[in-house]
Amino acid sequence: MQSVYVARSRLGHCRHVMTVHGSCLNFSVRHSLLLKEYAREALANAEWVVFISQYSRLEFLAFFDNDPSLYAKSLVIPGGVDLKNFISLNDSSEKQAEIDGLLARLAAPPLIAGQPSAATALWQTDEDVVRKLGRIDFTDEKIILYYGKYLWTKGVQLLIAAAPLMLMKNHRLRIILVGFGSSRDYFETLIKALDQGDLAPLSH
Repeated sequence: MQSVYVARSRLGHCRHVMTVHGSCLNFSVRHSLLLKEYAREALANAEWVVFISQYSRLEFLAFFDNDPSLYAKSLVIPGGVDLKNFISLNDSSEKQAEIDGLLARLAAPPLIAGQPSAATALWQTDEDVVRKLGRIDFTDEKIILYYGKYLWTKGVQLLIAAAPLMLMKNHRLRIILVGFGSSRDYFETLIKALDQGDLAPLSH
């Protein structure tokens, strides 16, 4: 609704660049005629409509019947990284030193600055994260990394379910899941069931 508030504020001297989040479309606007009308109002007011990928742009435009006026003012600005914090290694030999430094920083209190202390916080660092990372052979193992929110819509359960088949073909494979979300308990139950060969818990 923020873009609707901007549209109604009549701040004519301000340029309105509207960014689109896929979840807003797929979990809200797509299921509500009321929200669709609000979205049209906001879109009509925006000077530019920005997307992070061509896929999300085309999905959005298709939902709004490929309106030519939206085509004309829609553009893609891919997500980027802060090169001060994410620097490519010059050589793979530098990897272990970086990992050792990361483990040292994680082991030193506080674990993460600003970490929520309440047990009900949305995100917390696992207490055994240093031990978990220490078990990984970053040199010789093939690593699949998932980084994002733990939601069924992200398909994490498909990656977990496929893990036994992938491990049969590559015993040096490791899957690392990094994130938070309401589905974590379900994913851990799925992993435990596969590990123990007991699928009974998945039937409930």
